[in-house]
Amino acid sequence: MAPPKRKHSTHFTASKRRKVAQKSDVVSDKDTPTPEEWNAMKSFKRFQVLQQDDRHTFTLGDAVLVLPPTGEPGDASMTDDDFWIARILDIRAPIQEPTDSWDQPVWAKVQWFYKPEDLVGKIKGLKRGAYGSKERIASNHEDLVHFSSCEDIVQMHAYSEISSKNSRPTIIDTDAFYYRQTYDVLTNTLTPLPKTCLPKCRKGYNPDTNTMRVCPSASCARAFHVSCLQDSATSSSIADSPNSSRTLVGSSPKQKLKQKGNEKKIPNELQTLALLPMLKGGPHGVVGNVPFVRAALAILRDVRSGTRTVDPDWQEKLNLPDGVEVQDLVDAAAEYESAECPSCGATM
Repeated sequence: MAPPKRKHSTHFTASKRRKVAQKSDVVSDKDTPTPEEWNAMKSFKRFQVLQQDDRHTFTLGDAVLVLPPTGEPGDASMTDDDFWIARILDIRAPIQEPTDSWDQPVWAKVQWFYKPEDLVGKIKGLKRGAYGSKERIASNHEDLVHFSSCEDIVQMHAYSEISSKNSRPTIIDTDAFYYRQTYDVLTNTLTPLPKTCLPKCRKGYNPDTNTMRVCPSASCARAFHVSCLQDSATSSSIADSPNSSRTLVGSSPKQKLKQKGNEKKIPNELQTLALLPMLKGGPHGVVGNVPFVRAALAILRDVRSGTRTVDPDWQEKLNLPDGVEVQDLVDAAAEYESAECPSCGATM
């Protein structure tokens, strides 16, 4: 018979006192609860920390900035990149009920996100240059962290480079953290990244420095370095090819974007967006215009198959970043010519 699930209580508030993070392979803390002490504690859904006039609420599942042993509380010179980052899995304290005069330690069980440089030398062939500055590596490394080490909440996105008809890449802000891989501390292994670019290319994808072209075919969706495609790119410009034979998302290679009877019902701006080359990395951002072009292609596919009409507010439903318009995406892609996918032959 399975043991009963532990019930979570309400949150409580505490004043913040300095206590550095644990991270077991770096620094030990004699006050860290033993497994027996941890199991005897009461579980909570969240806790609040008071720092002078600021109140921070930390909740189960949050990605949080954790003060490292070398950091000082209130150090204004520290940026988010200077902190450790972890995901809160559980929150417990050795009390029965929260009170206004609470003066007991609160501990959070966390799962660490590694900086890529932390694993250089541990993982064969791993190079820091293959990762973006905001990129971290998830792990199954768990520790108990004192509540006072938690500084703030941050955005941490799981970014999958694999796209399909029913999945669109997460939109990642320029100041948000993200991860593509997971590190298993027990086997000292990393989950692999999807194959990128041409067979002879070994550069991988660094979102900060590499500009990539992505195949629009859902069955392929492979990404290629722009520099690797320059020699094989076709000479016709996307702007000069309004009737491009680009494959529809989720369709067979034989289904193309062709003129049909309901063509007048489709806004020109939507068609232009659907025909843009899919770009990501470098000045285009981690995921670039890929989620928006895929969304436009999906709308066209459904409209031309008769399963839907174009919503008047289709642009709003694209969820473009604040201050970004469709025309901005068009302008950013203007310099790129159409090319044939070296993997499947679709027009990119």
